[in-house]
Amino acid sequence: MPSNYIDFYNDYYARILQSKAHAIFCEKVYGRNLCQEGMLTELQLDKLIETLKESRGKNILELGCGNGMLAEYISDMTGSNVLGIDFSGEAIRQAKERTSGKRDKVRFSHCGIDDIDSARDRFDVVVAVDVLYDHFVEDISSVFRKIQAVINPGGGILVFQSFIAESDGVENLPAEKTYIGKALSASGFEFSVTDLTEDDITHWKLKIETAREMEALFEKEGNSDLCLFQISKAEKLLSYSEAGRGVRYFYKTGLRKE
Repeated sequence: MPSNYIDFYNDYYARILQSKAHAIFCEKVYGRNLCQEGMLTELQLDKLIETLKESRGKNILELGCGNGMLAEYISDMTGSNVLGIDFSGEAIRQAKERTSGKRDKVRFSHCGIDDIDSARDRFDVVVAVDVLYDHFVEDISSVFRKIQAVINPGGGILVFQSFIAESDGVENLPAEKTYIGKALSASGFEFSVTDLTEDDITHWKLKIETAREMEALFEKEGNSDLCLFQISKAEKLLSYSEAGRGVRYFYKTGLRKE
């Protein structure tokens, strides 16, 4: 993992921990404050929880958990045991401190996605929300092979991921032709897909509108750059989606049901 990403996210999580504006922003955009930096909307979060409740998964691994608020929410809503991992030491510090009274249900480890094959635990479900991008992971196929080493027989993988393509790459936007779809197939995983692109577009628009409305509050905190970061990222990805060069999918592999 490049050090610039580690430094960025260490700083990001340290700052949003103290930011009332960011907490309000998340509540307005996502329905609840889970310190969201990614694209998991309320609709998508409900799909995730519903899928986990339907499965027999009692031990869950979340890749790239950030400061662990989603992992904690998953555990609270499903009763499952959850281990969250992340490369940001600051994010993991916050997660451990906040959940110190829940160690029997939710745990955290400071490590990268490439290190998951060294885990002593075995899991029924692996959750990856907006973390398997090529700027975070060099070899996606290798990650899925490593997941095979830590997942129980009959276990499943849940992946939420957005994709963008330059004008000459739109042929790779169908779900099975994305690098996630190809890597899952190459690793022997059968999967189903839910297209969340329209929900993604609605999300980007809401994010831009909300951030602009809250610029003054972010500025008052001295966090104008956090607000501008949200706006610029959302505007870029919205432009791709509206041009037919951006999609979002929910990949689901072989989960057993009760």
